[in-house]
Amino acid sequence: MRSSTFEVNLTAEGATSWCKVSLTPVSTGFAVRSTSTRRFKVVLLDPGAGPVIADECGWDDAYMLQRLATLGPVEVGWMQARFEEDRPQLDLYNGGPWLPAGTASMIYAGAVNGFAMAADGTATTSVRVQPLQGTLDPGVYFY
Repeated sequence: MRSSTFEVNLTAEGATSWCKVSLTPVSTGFAVRSTSTRRFKVVLLDPGAGPVIADECGWDDAYMLQRLATLGPVEVGWMQARFEEDRPQLDLYNGGPWLPAGTASMIYAGAVNGFAMAADGTATTSVRVQPLQGTLDPGVYFY
């Protein structure tokens, strides 16, 4: 058993190294995002909703959450890998207004493991999920 986490790497202004903060993921909804070749169903996460679960940075939680809230929603989605050689892993979509200017989204091929989840929240690593374009299967996703 493990709770869901949403992790972000933060860098202090002027610093050259980053630190990791783990948050409880708070979803604000779902959307469909398209690239030139695929459609991903995405979960919209609010990075400023917290709470902070773990903090390697040692910064004030309220300050961090306030700053993270200014990023806007983080869009994350998974779907069956485009290329057969990447399966049974899934392709990962990341998007949102927090990306650098000129970057619409980021796709990571074969970057996610997805496992089926029952209605009661139990999951098993013996049954993989393979969401098709524009869908999102109930599951546990690791990347």
